[in-house]
Amino acid sequence: KSTGTQHIFRVDLKTKKWERFHPSDSLPPTMKYGIYQIISDSKNNLWMAEYRDGYLGRMDAKTTEVKWYRIPTPNARARRLNIDDQDRITIAEYRGNKVAVFDPKTEKFSEYDLPPHTYPYRAEIDKNGEIWASTMHTDRVVRVNPKTGEKIQYLTPTNTDMRTVFVDNSTNPVTVWVGSNHNHRLVKVEPLD
Repeated sequence: KSTGTQHIFRVDLKTKKWERFHPSDSLPPTMKYGIYQIISDSKNNLWMAEYRDGYLGRMDAKTTEVKWYRIPTPNARARRLNIDDQDRITIAEYRGNKVAVFDPKTEKFSEYDLPPHTYPYRAEIDKNGEIWASTMHTDRVVRVNPKTGEKIQYLTPTNTDMRTVFVDNSTNPVTVWVGSNHNHRLVKVEPLD
């Protein structure tokens, strides 16, 4: 991805042939769009988080057709995406203070409010279906149970400005790792339940 031009590039590793796309051309021509992250699913379809106006984009791997989905919360500032083993996309809605999960089978979003002023940067679904989010402003890792709406916050030991969250599903209960940008450390969260 080119941050300056918003072009997306694809290379065929066998032929070494490059292709260039500009998927934001298919959005309404009312503003300058910004693709924050790209990620591919199990079928190699490309998914894009559009930051400025609030879209989730999909480019079909075979046809290169682009389809955009409006994120339910306006101007949510979609940042990082994660894709689980069911190809559900988790979207951190930074300004919206929410996490959204998009199911490509139904083409529907589910949104989950986070505690005030957490500003999520990345979120991931664990093997139990719970959502874990890194937060940039409260130094807390947030855990959301989508079935009950319950939210649990885990305060990190120091000021972090965390960006990444990694869920280790090989442990029981799951273990969560986040990066501490301010202290150059990794923080491990081990829930007691």
